[in-house]
Amino acid sequence: MKKAVAYLQPFMEKERAPSEKTKAEGKVALESSAPTVVMATVKGDVHDIGKNIVGVVLACNGYRVVDLGVMVSCAKIMEAVKKENAQMLGLSGLITPSLDEMIFNVQEMQRDGMSLPLLIGGATTSQIHTAVKLAPHYQGPMIHVSDASLVVEVCSRLLGSERESFVTEKRNHYDRIRESYLSRSETDQELVPLVEAREKKIKIQWDESQVSKPDEFGIFEWPVDLNEVEKFIDWSPFFWTWGLKGTYPNILKSEKYGEEAQKLMTEAQKMWTKLKDSKRLRPQVIAGFFAAQSDHEKVLVYDRAGETVETLHFMRQQRKKEALNQTHLCLADFVAPVASGLMDSVGAFVVSAGAEFDEIADEYKNANDDFNSILVKALGDRLAEGLAEWAHFKTRCKYGYGKSEDLSVSELIQEKYRGIRPAPGYPACPDHSLKLAIWKLLEVDQRSSVRLTETLAMYPGSSVSGFYFHHSQAKYFHLGPIDDEQFQISCAERRVEPAWAKRWM
Repeated sequence: MKKAVAYLQPFMEKERAPSEKTKAEGKVALESSAPTVVMATVKGDVHDIGKNIVGVVLACNGYRVVDLGVMVSCAKIMEAVKKENAQMLGLSGLITPSLDEMIFNVQEMQRDGMSLPLLIGGATTSQIHTAVKLAPHYQGPMIHVSDASLVVEVCSRLLGSERESFVTEKRNHYDRIRESYLSRSETDQELVPLVEAREKKIKIQWDESQVSKPDEFGIFEWPVDLNEVEKFIDWSPFFWTWGLKGTYPNILKSEKYGEEAQKLMTEAQKMWTKLKDSKRLRPQVIAGFFAAQSDHEKVLVYDRAGETVETLHFMRQQRKKEALNQTHLCLADFVAPVASGLMDSVGAFVVSAGAEFDEIADEYKNANDDFNSILVKALGDRLAEGLAEWAHFKTRCKYGYGKSEDLSVSELIQEKYRGIRPAPGYPACPDHSLKLAIWKLLEVDQRSSVRLTETLAMYPGSSVSGFYFHHSQAKYFHLGPIDDEQFQISCAERRVEPAWAKRWM
């Protein structure tokens, strides 16, 4: 969020100052004339750091903010809009199924006759999604707000004398985006048939030297030493959360962001020490290693007796490539095929910073300390990613090839090691429903407190899950568009309805 720290910290100091003076009386009453903004993370989604920053920015600029929290149903949102007599509504979501939930929300609001301005935000939202999927279903103004630094200007214009011209300008802009999107030529999406894409898969000469096996198969719950894990934390995204662009540690010397970045890092280290010393944190790490073979786009996962216990269905790239020798990748390509006669392996993992981060953040929020509330959640996200990096390192050691690694933290963050850990919902593996396979393989519900919501978001939000592929040629890629043939084959093999499968892609 651009410039977040630069104006959030001073504003929050102003906001907190009177709360000390009026502690016995409760929070300071807002002016009755203050415009009201209701905000919510949509049903099934648990992420709210960006929304919380937006809420603080608005509150510090004279708006009355009613934050409904996370996983909020459409009915509850609409009820709050009416009860609070809101002038604007902000909807947020992070994971891709949240985009469909937003469509349902705006359709219901339209059906109910609502027309107040909608502010759309969240990591997976975009101008294109707003223009193509949301705007056609809603009669009122709708604005995609990509950054917390923009929200005050957007709200001011929506409530000001130039509202009509601003709304018309945005509506026309989204109309142009939608028309351009819908009229793209077929050559922009030209695909090769699945049979041709399979012929152009990555070429691996499979022999015993190409397969990877751990020192022991099975599911493992690893105890966490926070002092060890913190060495694996990538701090750069922590600053991006607050709108400070750059990479750590260089950002601390940035001419533009250095001063604020240093202040923020000092606060983060103080809070991190406080959290560790509290002994309240209960991070969790589960990893599993299984014998496996591939069959086209499928990975067959076996138990110790050699019986198939799960089939992982991935997708293959089909977009036509300019160079004839370019490959059409699929994650299954990095596992030895059944036809090779070799037994390979795959892994899976789930890590979580723990629900304690949300609990502690709520305690700060209830004490009118928004800065530290957001800070704690941001640290939870960093710990979750650090746990994923640490668990991957331990996994590489379990497989042997990681024992000789001599990589710096910077090299680890740049992933200069063998193997990949793609996560469901990301470019190489855009199918969120594969989390269900991870949950089954790792017995997550029995072994941890991490849960999947109805839209397959992980709760607590500071959690990460994914697969391990160990081949030396394994790499990340962007799947891109696929044709209906591949999609229908996948649905038939999985024995699922196409409408259900499409929801998670």
